[in-house]
Amino acid sequence: MSGFHQRFVGTTAFPKNLTDIDVGLCFRLSTDDVKAIKEKYKDRALGPAVLLVFLRASGRSLEKLTAVPYIVLKYLCAELDINERQIATLRSLYQRAATLTEHRKWVLEHAGLRDPAQKDLDELEAALRAILATTITADDLRKRAEVWLLEHHLLIPSERVVRSITHKASEAEVAVAIEVVHTKIPVPQLRNAISAVFGARKGRNGGTILEWLKEAPGKHGLKSLKEASQKITYLKALGVHDWDISAIGGDRIRAYARAVIHRPPSVTRLLAENTQALELSCFLRATLLEFTDNLFYIGGRQINRMIGHGRNRVQSTRAKSATEYAQRETQVRALLHSKNTTDRHKVEALQAMYPEDAPSNSLSGSAVVRDYLAGERLAMGAVLQAFNGIAIMGPDGDDALAQAQALRDVQQQGARELPEGFDASITSKVWHDLINGPDRKRALGALQASTAMAIHKGLRGGTLWIDHSWKHRNREDFLIPHDEWERDRKKLIGAMGLFSDPKLYLKRVRHNVDSGLQAVSEALKAGKLEINQERNVSLPRLSPQDIDLQVTRSRDAIFKIIGQERIENIVIEVDAKSNFSEALLGRRAKTVSELIALYGGIFAMGTENDAAGVAAMIPGVEVSHIAAAMRTLENAERVRQASERVLVFQMEHAIAALWGKGDKGSSDMMALDASNRLFNARVDPWRRTFAVGLYTHVLNSYGVFYDQPIVLNTRQAAAAVHGAHWYNTKQPTDRRLAWLAVDTHGYTNVAMATAKLCGFDLCPQLRNLSERKLMLLHGMELPENMERLNVKIVTEKSILEGWDQAMRVIASIHTGRVSPKDLLERLGSNASGSPVFKALDSLGRLLRTVFLCDYFANESFRREIHTLLNRGESVHQLQRSIYFGRIAPSRGRREDEMAAISGCHALLTNVVIAWNTHRMQEVVDRFAKDKHPIDDDWLAHMGPVHFSGINFRGTMDFTVTPYADALLDRVTRRRQAAG
Repeated sequence: MSGFHQRFVGTTAFPKNLTDIDVGLCFRLSTDDVKAIKEKYKDRALGPAVLLVFLRASGRSLEKLTAVPYIVLKYLCAELDINERQIATLRSLYQRAATLTEHRKWVLEHAGLRDPAQKDLDELEAALRAILATTITADDLRKRAEVWLLEHHLLIPSERVVRSITHKASEAEVAVAIEVVHTKIPVPQLRNAISAVFGARKGRNGGTILEWLKEAPGKHGLKSLKEASQKITYLKALGVHDWDISAIGGDRIRAYARAVIHRPPSVTRLLAENTQALELSCFLRATLLEFTDNLFYIGGRQINRMIGHGRNRVQSTRAKSATEYAQRETQVRALLHSKNTTDRHKVEALQAMYPEDAPSNSLSGSAVVRDYLAGERLAMGAVLQAFNGIAIMGPDGDDALAQAQALRDVQQQGARELPEGFDASITSKVWHDLINGPDRKRALGALQASTAMAIHKGLRGGTLWIDHSWKHRNREDFLIPHDEWERDRKKLIGAMGLFSDPKLYLKRVRHNVDSGLQAVSEALKAGKLEINQERNVSLPRLSPQDIDLQVTRSRDAIFKIIGQERIENIVIEVDAKSNFSEALLGRRAKTVSELIALYGGIFAMGTENDAAGVAAMIPGVEVSHIAAAMRTLENAERVRQASERVLVFQMEHAIAALWGKGDKGSSDMMALDASNRLFNARVDPWRRTFAVGLYTHVLNSYGVFYDQPIVLNTRQAAAAVHGAHWYNTKQPTDRRLAWLAVDTHGYTNVAMATAKLCGFDLCPQLRNLSERKLMLLHGMELPENMERLNVKIVTEKSILEGWDQAMRVIASIHTGRVSPKDLLERLGSNASGSPVFKALDSLGRLLRTVFLCDYFANESFRREIHTLLNRGESVHQLQRSIYFGRIAPSRGRREDEMAAISGCHALLTNVVIAWNTHRMQEVVDRFAKDKHPIDDDWLAHMGPVHFSGINFRGTMDFTVTPYADALLDRVTRRRQAAG
C-alpha cells in the first residue's frame, strides 16, 4: 500500500476536500461489490456502499453523524444506478439502529475484515518491534500499526488500543536496546565515557566535549584531517571502538545519535539514566563510525590533490621540454649549416651537446607523477599519520598492510631515509626504481606514497576493511553468510528468475547478441548505418521532430489560463490533495502554527534560504520554530514518503498517462553551488565553482521518484542503479521500471550487469565512440557486411568462475542485506582484480553489446532515450529556479542534513509538477466540456515543468483555513470550531 493510499487509514470520518483521484483510488467499488450490494439490498444499496468504501479506505467503521461528501455520493449513485443524492449522513440513511448494525456486519464479512483477537494483537506487537529497526517515533509506529492491521484484514480498534500496543512495542524494543548497551559495554567504561563527554573542553574554544564531538568536518584540508583523527583517537581512548552494539540496528543507532545532535547538552544531561546511557552510547559509536569514514574520504581527497599537482607538473615539464627541444633544434641546425666550422669541430660540438653518460629524460607521465609524490613527504606523511590511528584489516599477506607495517618499522627506528637493501617486492613494480634509487630520502617518500595509495585503493575496493566504519566494513558483512548461501542458493536464484548454471544464462545472452547483430547488419544493408574509417559504426544525427505550431500555441494558452500563482498557495493546495505534511510529521498537524512552521522548514531546507531568512518571509513565525521543523525533516524516510505521495497524485491524472506510464525513467546529476568550506564539495568543471551533486531520478511522466546527494566528479552508476532498484521494490509488478536512461557518467559495465540481474535495463547515451565498440564471446561470428568492424573479445572463463559469487551479491541486494549503491561503490575500478568484478564486468560488456545493437539499429529506441534525458534536463531547469543560490557554509556538513536538503528540494519540485499537472488537467477538461478538446498528440508534447508564472520569493501568507479539514488533526479542528 503506497503512502498516498495510506492517507485515510485510521480515520473515523470522511474528509471534506476529496478529489476525483481520491475517490478513484481509495473510495471505489469493484464490479463484484456492485453486484453483491444490488442483489442483497436492491433499493437500499447506498447505505451499505457508503459503509463498504469507507471501511476499506480507513479500516474503521464510519461515525454516525459524519456527512458523506457529495463527490462520494455522486460516484456511488452512478455505480449503483440509483437517483443521485446531494447530501447524506448515516443518520439520514439509517433511521433504525438495528438496520445499521446488520449492514455493518454484512459489510465486514464482504470486505473480509474482522475484529482482531488477542493473538492478532500479539503478532502486531511483534511486527512493530521488527519495524522499530527503521523507525523510532511514536507517530510513525502508530501509522505502521494501523496499516499492518488493515493489510492483514483486521478491523482497526480504537485509537487508545493502538497507542497502547505501540507504546508497549516501543518500550520493549527500547528495553532490548538498553540491555544490549549494558551487556556489550562494561558499566565502568560507559559511566566514564558519559562523564567525560559532559566535561569542559580545554583550550580557548571552550564548550563541552560533547559539543566538540557534534561538530561536523569543515574544509577538506589537512586541518580537518587532523581534527577528525583527534576525535577518533579520543573516542578510541574511551573504548568506543570495542562497543559492539550492532544488535540495536544501524538505523536505530543513527536515530538515537540524531536525537543527541539535535538537543543541547544540558538537556541530554537531564535524561533518565538508562535513556541517557542508550542515546549517548549510540551517539559515540555513530560518531566514531562517521568520522572514520570522513577521515578516509578527506585523506583520499588529499592523495588525489597531490596526484593532480603531479599531473600539472607533467604538463609543465612537457611544455618546458618542448621549448628546450625547439631551442636545441635551432642550435643544431645552425651548427650543421655553419660554413666557418670544420666537420671535426661540428662532431665535437654535437658530442658536447649530447654527452654519452647524460641521464635519459624519457619518463612517462605516470613516472613523473610518482616522482612528484615521492617528494611530497610531509603532506603524504600527514595523511599516513592520520591513518596510523586506525586498525586497518585485510587478508593475510596483503601487500598494502605489509607496506604499512614496513613503514611503521622504519619510523620506529627514527630513520629519516629508507635503509639500503629494503625489500621492494611488497610494493608495485612501478615504484621499484624510486625505492631502490640512490636518493634514500626520496625512496622513503616513495614508500609513503605507495603505502597511502595502496590503503586508499584497498578500502575503496573492499580488500581492506575497518571494524568501526559505516562504509568500509568487511565486504562479507554486506553479503549473505556463506553457510546460508550454500543452503539456500537454488531457492534464492530461482526467486530472482536467474540460472544457477551460468552456461544457460550465457546461451540466452548469445541469442540476444546474435539477434542484435543481425538487426545492425540489416540496417547497414538499408543504408541507415555505415562503418567509418576507424572501423566503428557511424550513426546519423537524429533529425528534430516536426511539432505542429498549434502545440506551442495551445500550451501557451493553457498556462495563460492557469495564470500566475505564489509558491505558498501551490504548496498548501497540493498538500490538501496529497497530505504530504502528514507523511513528514507522521500524523496530521495539531496546530496551524505547526503546519506553517513545517512548510517553512521545507523552504529552509529545499531552497537557498536559511531558517532566519524563511522566518522573515512568513509573518508570525519564529526562527526557532523553523529550526525545529528542519530537524524533523532530517528523517530521510519521511521526506521520501511525502514526495511519493505527491508523485502518485500527479501520476493519477489522465494527462500524465500521455507523457508516460511510469515504466521508464532517466537519471542525471545537477550541481548545486556550495561553499568551499564543505568537506564534500568539489569544483564543478563546467562552472569552475565549488558544488555538491544532487542526483535525481525522473519518470517519463516527469515526476521525481528518487533523489540523493552525491560527490561531484565521481562515477554516477552506483547512484543510478540504486534509485531505480529502490523504486522497483516499492511498486507492484506492472508499475516497475523497465529501463533507465542515463548519460555516460551514469553507467559502468558492472552497473549494467547488476541492473539487468535486478530486473531492469540501464540504457546509456554514450558520448565516446570508444565506448561504442561491440564485445563478443569467443566463437561468435559477425555477419558478412560487418566483418571489418572493430570488435573486442570477452572471455567466458571470467563469467563462469565468478558466477556463483556474483549470484550471491545479487541475492544480497534482493534480500535487502546491502543496497546497490553500497555494493557498486566497492565494485569500482579499485576492485578490478576480484572474481566478482571480473564476472560482472564481462557480463556487462556483453549486455552493452546487446544494448548497442538496439541503439544502432532502432532509431525510435535511440530517440526515446534522448527524449527521456531531455525531460530530466527540463526538470533540472525547474529545480534551479527553486534553488538558484548556493548552500551556506554552515549547512550540509552532516550526511543527514545533506540528504534533507536533497529530499526537500525534490519534494518542492514534485509539488510544482503536480500542481501544474492538476491545473492543466482542469483546463483540458474544461475545453473538452465546451466541445473544444485538445488532441492527445498535442498534450503529449506539453510538459508540467512550466514555472514562469510562479513567484518563488517574497512574503509568504499561508491561508490554512480553507484546507483545515484535510490538513489538521480532527481534535484541533473541533477546538477551533468551539473557539
